[in-house]
Amino acid sequence: KAIMGLIREGLSKVSRRSQEGLKKVSRRSQQSLNTFRHVPLNGLLPLVVGESQTTEFNVAHFVRSIERGDTDAFFERIDTMLSNVPYEVKLNYEVHFQNFIYLLFSLMGFYTNVEYHTAKGRVDLIVKTDKYIYIMEFKRDSSAQAAMQQIKDKDYAKPFKLDGRKIVLIGANFASDMSALDGVLVEEG
Repeated sequence: KAIMGLIREGLSKVSRRSQEGLKKVSRRSQQSLNTFRHVPLNGLLPLVVGESQTTEFNVAHFVRSIERGDTDAFFERIDTMLSNVPYEVKLNYEVHFQNFIYLLFSLMGFYTNVEYHTAKGRVDLIVKTDKYIYIMEFKRDSSAQAAMQQIKDKDYAKPFKLDGRKIVLIGANFASDMSALDGVLVEEG
């Protein structure tokens, strides 16, 4: 009995220490997350920490737009988000914009493929949802029309014709001097 009592007491102390340790880790994690609350992409934080407050940049808004095929709402959010990026952190090159969009889609949990190779060239970005395949071509300081024309000229949609999902072609132009979208064209593929 004495030995069992010592074992119970020891286990009880270990359990209390473990719980106290977890509380400290939890407090530290919360403090770390609070540090990043003012980062422009803080719309992701409420989902991570389970808060119910939302912002116009909450990732759930982006996900709903893409799942519904509402590319206008999606790119309006993107353009608004880009306008919040400080001028010192400019996105100067097409690849910066491409990576920004790629990371956003990846964080949303969609199948995303950058520089998808076809028989005639490389698609800047492919995004697949349950209902849609988005084929995106980006230009910098050019035009959305030029991006769309490249999609058509190189027949980027052809590898996906038998897939069964709706194909959406998106040509977008990024204006580096404004760090903003300067035109988006959307067509059914």
